[in-house]
Amino acid sequence: RMALHVLISMSKAKIPKKQGKGFMCLSIPGYLQEVVNLCCKFCLALDTDLEGWAAQLEDDEDEDEEGEDLVDVAKEGLDYLIKNVGAEHVLPLVFPNFMAMMQQNTWQSTHAVLIMMAVIAEYVEDQSQVEEMVRQTIKLLAHPNMRVRYAGWGCLAQFGEDHAETVPETFANEVCQAFIIGLEDPVHK
Repeated sequence: RMALHVLISMSKAKIPKKQGKGFMCLSIPGYLQEVVNLCCKFCLALDTDLEGWAAQLEDDEDEDEEGEDLVDVAKEGLDYLIKNVGAEHVLPLVFPNFMAMMQQNTWQSTHAVLIMMAVIAEYVEDQSQVEEMVRQTIKLLAHPNMRVRYAGWGCLAQFGEDHAETVPETFANEVCQAFIIGLEDPVHK
């Protein structure tokens, strides 16, 4: 956890007489790719105890001793990287990780992609990419795993907020249909 914090904090470092945050990080070959890969890997560090997870949602005070887990560190780190280095440098490194993770075909990898998509939603400017990501998210709202469904709703809400000018209007029918189905979900989360 601390090692990832250190690696991510380097994205703010400047080389003397050079302009801009993130310059040092960009000047080291492969550095940014490896940090992005670590963030993606840490997003897979999920406890498989679904009942424990559901109970934790009920009790916001039930956090680990430092108040954050590896997934939170990874999400915050990815956001911090994008803010410091720039979406134009980070997003092209994130998308191949999404593809590789979705090919794993596990609930953990699907969950990881959804939570990372929610993190990067505000930085994706290409409307066709936004629409494709939202379409994929909507498909996952009926996933058999409750944590994936939960992450899907969170991701969809983030896209709706970050792209309020297009997403709600474009996907209103699909989201309303998914919402009606979601109301019947046996898990009340």
